[in-house]
Amino acid sequence: RIKRVQPGTRHAFNLWKIQSDEIYGGERVNQMIGERIQSALKLRNVKQTELATGIGLSQDNTVSYWCSGKRKPNIEQIIQVAKFLDVSSDYLLGLSDVPTNDIQLKAVCD
Repeated sequence: RIKRVQPGTRHAFNLWKIQSDEIYGGERVNQMIGERIQSALKLRNVKQTELATGIGLSQDNTVSYWCSGKRKPNIEQIIQVAKFLDVSSDYLLGLSDVPTNDIQLKAVCD
């Protein structure tokens, strides 16, 4: 069943959350996103505190919660993390195993 919602609204986020929980299983998606963020941090040689500061988080422990799978970032935060770490949001969400933003390289790898 496909639901149509206005992009960028609270309803769109809630629909994404419901679908991601149904597809991946609530805690598993948190763990997977956390592992991807941790991997991207290591790839770019960036510390969690640097990421938190770079994307404007007021609490440094938020990134730690993401990496441990205790929480997951919202859509806006995923986009900010992807831009800051120069990886694709598809990679962070587990839709691709290729962290690059280079479309041509990604096509070859996928």
